[in-house]
This record gives sequence, C-alpha cells and structure tokens, in this order.
Amino acid sequence: MKLLIILFITFILVLLGTKIFQGNWNFLFSGNLGMAVFIIFTGLSHFKFQKGMEMMIPDFIPAKMFWVYLRDSLKSLPELD
Repeated sequence: MKLLIILFITFILVLLGTKIFQGNWNFLFSGNLGMAVFIIFTGLSHFKFQKGMEMMIPDFIPAKMFWVYLRDSLKSLPELD
C-alpha cells in the first residue's frame, strides 16, 4: 500500500510541476517518472525485506538467499528484466 501511495504522490507532484514550469499537463512524463520511482522503491524493498522474499521460494530449491540476491541484482538492471 505504501508503494501505491508513493506512485500516486510522485505522479501528482510531477504533473503539477509540469503544469507550473511548462505550462501544460504532461501526463505521459508524469506517469513514466511515477512508475520509475515506484520500481526503484519496489527493488529497494526486496533488499530490505529479504526474509519475506526467502519464504516465498519453494522448499525444494537450495540456497534460497542466493536466489533472492541474484533476482534482486538482476531486477536492478532494466535491460535484463
């Protein structure tokens, strides 16, 4: 829920900023920047709540924390996601 609030607040602030500084409503830029901030915070939360991410991996997969770190590291590279 917090991430959704971050998405909406970023979108609204950037939308108001484009109206003030450019004179028009730039919905595309505001939405893109809002999603970028949302994805960054989502990636950071994966590193912060590693234990919860580890519990989502099935028991038959060994070295769960390795896979959590590998997935989070690859997620931070947009061209590989």
